[in-house]
Amino acid sequence: MLDEPRTPDESPPLTEGDDSIDFTDPEDFQDEDEDDLRSEVEWVERHLGLSNDFFARFLRVEEDSFRDWRLGQAKLPLNREDALRRFEHTVQLLFDVAGMDEQAARTLLEHQVRVEGTGPRRHPHTPPWNGSCMKSYLEDGGPDALLDVERWLGILRSGGPMFS
Repeated sequence: MLDEPRTPDESPPLTEGDDSIDFTDPEDFQDEDEDDLRSEVEWVERHLGLSNDFFARFLRVEEDSFRDWRLGQAKLPLNREDALRRFEHTVQLLFDVAGMDEQAARTLLEHQVRVEGTGPRRHPHTPPWNGSCMKSYLEDGGPDALLDVERWLGILRSGGPMFS
């Protein structure tokens, strides 16, 4: 039997095992409990290929501590949970810029930026991870790097002049 046509606002019901890109409103992040946050981290790991090792370095915690938190056997400091919520917001922005395309989002995350000049000759829209990739920049910079990444993604999303 053929499926009946659907309007753009309709989507087929998900069945068990289905996975979709379905982000919540960033304002909802503050209301999430730890289980919700664990689920979002798991989703990001599956769709962006990030590991416990990445998250431990990003959060500046021991990998064992992060793994135990993932398993519900330990708590993270509240400021680290907040950093994860902020990271999830950044991931939303990344997917928005990537047109909700998983491969494009991975490419943006892992693309090695060629080294641009420094000083006054450096283009103002050169990514802050000059000579590296966004993923490494986040690992190295931790939660403090999120604002830089979001600013740069915001430029892409707004269609601002990137390399004029």
